[in-house]
Amino acid sequence: MLAEFLKKKILYFRRAAAIEIIISENDDLCINMIIGEIRNNKIKKVSEAFVIDSIEKLAERIDSKTPVSVIINGKPVLVKEVRMEITDKNSNLVAMAFPEIEHSKFYSSVFKSEQIAAICIARKEAIDKIIERLIKADIKIYTLSIGIKAIENIFPFIEAKSVDSIETNWFKATFDEQKAIAQIEQKDTPDKIWTNKHEYLIGDQYIHQFTLLPFSALIELLAENIDLKESIANGVLAVKRKEFKFNRYFNIAGIGILFFLFAILFFNYILFFRLYSKNQELQLRLPIITGATNQSRLVQQGHESIINYIKEHDWDKRTMISYYADRIASLLPNNLTLLSLEAYPEKKGASNFSQTMLFTERIILLKGISPDPSYVNAFMNNLATLPGLETVKLKKYFRNKEKMTDEFHIELLIK
Repeated sequence: MLAEFLKKKILYFRRAAAIEIIISENDDLCINMIIGEIRNNKIKKVSEAFVIDSIEKLAERIDSKTPVSVIINGKPVLVKEVRMEITDKNSNLVAMAFPEIEHSKFYSSVFKSEQIAAICIARKEAIDKIIERLIKADIKIYTLSIGIKAIENIFPFIEAKSVDSIETNWFKATFDEQKAIAQIEQKDTPDKIWTNKHEYLIGDQYIHQFTLLPFSALIELLAENIDLKESIANGVLAVKRKEFKFNRYFNIAGIGILFFLFAILFFNYILFFRLYSKNQELQLRLPIITGATNQSRLVQQGHESIINYIKEHDWDKRTMISYYADRIASLLPNNLTLLSLEAYPEKKGASNFSQTMLFTERIILLKGISPDPSYVNAFMNNLATLPGLETVKLKKYFRNKEKMTDEFHIELLIK
């Protein structure tokens, strides 16, 4: 799937040109040209030119890198109509229309509608001379056709309901009631007066009648990819097509390699810049880290002093504090609100570590709010039933006028 996607992106044309060369009886050229490109997945007309009388003037209008689809009509091309009702699916229409020719010396193309088939042939020698002149003018021919076969590409898009026929400066095709081509009329000489001519609405854009056939060929070139089957096999063009194809591959590969090398260089630059910035950052942070390390050592020493102090005063031993906290919470009446519970409260006046104890051992202080003294008395009686308590004392009971509540302080002494 990925390979097909990449192939499609590489081999599809984004811009192309198509030309129709009409050769008159006195070998004068009448060339109509259109250039188009793909925009937003739609084929759009970029420019067009009418009745160019030389290949040299044509070359001035087409960039040498632009792929071109060529249609040749006029003097070298013979056209013959065959009614479809006299044929079958397996009929060789070219042999039926021109049984007397040596087919290996002629190019041919067949256009079919429901009623008729237009068979076109042209002597290879005459067509190849035109191709040689185009190649010498540095025009990159990619496909070649003769006659009106290319016109079938625009039938799905043209507003056939509003027209009874389509006309170029070389032929006129008339529709029947079912809007199928019923008759094709070839003009004796190409019409060279291109002003005030009809324009056909194809999709969402108008195409001049002189460039109708080139636009149809342009659709095929832009809608297909480089591997599209040519309507006429020509040895020189086959080589040119291969060169064109491999040039596309080579150019894309070259761009890919350059992009890859640029990506490597860019990655190396980013990596170097990041490492350099990181080195500078570490150089700046080194004094800070050194100071932080020294500070950490001081903290570690202080931590060790605290641990030694705790062990020295037996604070590392297991106590019953969590037990009493749980039991006190379970015995608290619903009417009382406990504000704080302090186990081993700090001694007043103690400010630093010394041999003197900083905390009062075996003491639990309870502070809370009561709506009535009787609830406090009941709470104290409940506490007195706890095993391991030596005394239960009411230290304070007072009215907090600011908060309009009664507060109590109870002291528990553990055995």
